[in-house]
Amino acid sequence: MNPATRTKTEIFKASLRNGFQFSFGYDTSTETYKVVAFCIEEKHGNATSLVKVFSLGENTWRNIQCFPAPPLHWFHRKKNDGVYLSGTINWLALHNHYNSNYHFRWDYDRATIEQYVIVSLDLSTETYTQLSLPRGFDVVPRVQPKLVVMMDCLFLGHDFKNTHFVIWKMMDFGVQESWIQLF
Repeated sequence: MNPATRTKTEIFKASLRNGFQFSFGYDTSTETYKVVAFCIEEKHGNATSLVKVFSLGENTWRNIQCFPAPPLHWFHRKKNDGVYLSGTINWLALHNHYNSNYHFRWDYDRATIEQYVIVSLDLSTETYTQLSLPRGFDVVPRVQPKLVVMMDCLFLGHDFKNTHFVIWKMMDFGVQESWIQLF
């Protein structure tokens, strides 16, 4: 909604009805703001992700490559809108989320640490990079971990065996070895 005019763009109204989730970021190469919309389409028992980009100024949606691993909120129906940092939008995601018939499955008892990944969408190239979580992130948490951005750094917070809350900081964005445990 445009707060100045109190109107909604028709392009966004249609997408909202179809169950899309939205993220927002800035493409530094074109100096343009972009909206990333994504959802899961289920047809005839099969599910696929659909990702679209809307560049402010172009006034049209474009389909881009699907996520290499879907954001976690699809499994839990919780919010995981993605966080913006350095020209990218980042989501906590899981690999191997499909069963043999390509139906979505999720069960905490079956998840492994190796399935967790951060999917990072570069808004300039509209391509994905997968970032590893900290090496010390070695137990599947009971509560969905959370990604946030503070002080131009990526942070990951999660519970540890229901006794501690752990916060990790990626000091140098995109560099696996730069993760440090703060608390």
